[in-house]
Amino acid sequence: MMKCYVFPILLLCLIYVPLKGQYGSAYNSDTTLVPGADTEDLAYLFQKARSLSELGNHLAAILTYQEILKIEPRNETALIELGEIAFRIDNWYLSVATMRELIALNPEDVESRRVMVEIFRTFRETAEELKVVFELVQINPSDTALLYRLSTLYEEHALYPEQAEVLEYLIELEPQEEAYYRQLADVYCQHLHK
Repeated sequence: MMKCYVFPILLLCLIYVPLKGQYGSAYNSDTTLVPGADTEDLAYLFQKARSLSELGNHLAAILTYQEILKIEPRNETALIELGEIAFRIDNWYLSVATMRELIALNPEDVESRRVMVEIFRTFRETAEELKVVFELVQINPSDTALLYRLSTLYEEHALYPEQAEVLEYLIELEPQEEAYYRQLADVYCQHLHK
């Protein structure tokens, strides 16, 4: 009779013990830190957060990234990956807060601002998108794609004089682009009556 129970117990020990040592050293099963655990092992925490995210346990992954940020608040990789998870689960507030933190760390960070534009566009927050696109245009005033988006946002917010100004600047940058002339004419005829 004893032989029937030995194999399952042995199998359980072979599976559980290595996993416990690999994944359970710093955390309890609910992803809270165990007092006195070695939290300086950022590689372990990153591996854990990424694994949790891949398994679809986004809340635990977010908590793990937040733990990394408690240890190293200026860790850009953790902020980027946290923002990506927040965006995937439609947590608008957390994704924007993460991108703002990245911008605070590096005020000239164009990529984080571009991600914020996509976040605001996805969640249809055009007023916020307008602010960030305007900041991006200030950083890179010759980016015609951004200028065109700024023109479109000005139109959506009925800021026609500003839209006309941007379209005039686009014509200076790309005089061969006929669409700018047509749009500028429409703005003048329909809204500015010139």
